[in-house]
Amino acid sequence: MGFGLAQPKAADYLRASAEVDTAMATFYIENISDCLLESVQVRIAHNSVYFTSDERSLYVALEPGQTGTFVTQLSQVVNADWQWALDSVTLADCSDAGVVTFEHYDFGKPASVEAGAAVPNNVAPVTGRLVYTIQKGDTVFIIAEKYGITARELMDANGLASEALIFGHTLTIPLSLLGDGGTLRNYVVAQGDTLFQISQRFGIGLELIQKLNCLGDESLVKLGQSLQIPPDGTTDVVRTCF
Repeated sequence: MGFGLAQPKAADYLRASAEVDTAMATFYIENISDCLLESVQVRIAHNSVYFTSDERSLYVALEPGQTGTFVTQLSQVVNADWQWALDSVTLADCSDAGVVTFEHYDFGKPASVEAGAAVPNNVAPVTGRLVYTIQKGDTVFIIAEKYGITARELMDANGLASEALIFGHTLTIPLSLLGDGGTLRNYVVAQGDTLFQISQRFGIGLELIQKLNCLGDESLVKLGQSLQIPPDGTTDVVRTCF
């Protein structure tokens, strides 16, 4: 984008809509550009006020003409006053490659607000816990920030009476906390993806992705399938799959 050109709009690159459950948003995103669409920064404003919001970077990896479905947890129960906006996209393999930023490109209020709406069957329910192994230099605050939770939430989840940590010991992070605004990432499988390639892209062990998404020992993934990716530094995933 050259200097002095008109402010780019999200509509130049994608079409998007959203539906919501009580505290979960499902985005439908179509790449209408000639670029590889690598990520979309989404802002979900509470009560139409943009400085009180949920912000997510959806790792989409959509080829030109491709459409994906992306599910993300919200920090609050949705109400009808909320607004949805796209802040930026990250592009590759084209003349516009790089991050293109917009000025809150609104695409309207939620399409629906339904209590108890079903989670799409290709997204694992947010249950269980992640395991983090304490590294040298870690503090309660550093680890909590890594997972997008508060230090108090981390301490309460692990029964810690003080902020003292022991190198090599493990801490658990309930997925229910991450579902309230933490840092689980959503990735939609693109053409040619393998689970191994996805694990290498995010620097996360293949087995951790299998456990988090209830894949068992399965390594095959389908085009358009949504996967949850644990935060960097996660050393194990413990969850019950049905």
